[in-house]
Amino acid sequence: EYVKAIEPQERGAWHFHLLVKFPLMKKVYIPNSLYAAIWGHGIVNVKRPDRTDNIGAYFTSYLTNLEVEEGLTVEEEEEHVSELLQAPGARTVEVTKSDESKRVIKGGRLHLYPRGMQLYNKSKGIKMPLRKDSKWRKAVRKYGLKPQHLALRKSLLIEDVENEFQNVLIIEQYNRNVWKEDSILAKRQFYLERLEKAEKEGAETWYLAFMRYELDQIENKYARLEEIEELQQKNKELVRN
Repeated sequence: EYVKAIEPQERGAWHFHLLVKFPLMKKVYIPNSLYAAIWGHGIVNVKRPDRTDNIGAYFTSYLTNLEVEEGLTVEEEEEHVSELLQAPGARTVEVTKSDESKRVIKGGRLHLYPRGMQLYNKSKGIKMPLRKDSKWRKAVRKYGLKPQHLALRKSLLIEDVENEFQNVLIIEQYNRNVWKEDSILAKRQFYLERLEKAEKEGAETWYLAFMRYELDQIENKYARLEEIEELQQKNKELVRN
């Protein structure tokens, strides 16, 4: 079984990315030379994906992000990055996790795709995930999700200046195989539940004050992080304009 996606290059060429799965085999090894012979259209690079609990994000990062050209002077790089950030869909400049010497423009490749193009296809055995509309609280209760299961959280500012409209889109990804005790959301939930329990049981004043203080500190930190995200988004818009 396979999922195939295409990646446009700035020079006009195209790359294919192919995720291959052999359901009936525990392990499989296919050398580059064999794949290159089968493909017959150029260079082939076969590698196993890094260990990740989000193979989709790992895969699509190659299709959306654009690497900053290497070997440039400081002035040339600043001009190059500024130009790339002007492209529709480009968001921020980030250092890659695998190599801190490399930087990418998040979303910088999106404008290279022709409008209406089908970005991927798949074999018949690959089943698409079910999509359901639901309120957040109902979904969390239904699937037994905890703050500690939060694997990814990001927000996007959607703004229509002409019509004076703003909206913030919050994207959260939960994984029940993940358990992060040190996440802000997990800590907030922990102190909130402890405080509610203490108030019901009539705990001493000093303990209630302590729990409220800890919860307030976490709430303030959470609010500051959201403000930083919003400010970064506005700065991106200013750079583009």
